[in-house]
Amino acid sequence: MRTIVTFAIVIAIVNASIRGGSAYWKYYQFQDAAQQIAVFGGRTDTNLLRSQVYEKAEKLEVPIEWDGIEVTRNGGRTVIDATYRETVEFLPRFSRELTFAFSVEGVLSADPRGEVAF
Repeated sequence: MRTIVTFAIVIAIVNASIRGGSAYWKYYQFQDAAQQIAVFGGRTDTNLLRSQVYEKAEKLEVPIEWDGIEVTRNGGRTVIDATYRETVEFLPRFSRELTFAFSVEGVLSADPRGEVAF
């Protein structure tokens, strides 16, 4: 009987770890994609960059609203801020709402002649 209880506890812990890990894995993939968009966005319009970030979120199944993404540009510096909440069911009838947020930036660099490089 003790073996069965121990086995059930181990299964519950593994299940919770996989569900939580999956949510964080999506977060890190989304953050990395947003970083790439900011770095390689160049002089692309900020609304188009915002659309690209939103499309990537949809592909990764990240539950973010359009208002949860903000893209700003100050000179050659592009900043992407994103915030969203995801409910993760760690155990049956035990869910927790996790808040994910990040801010990434990309900077246009200049070549030795002073021209902006893309």
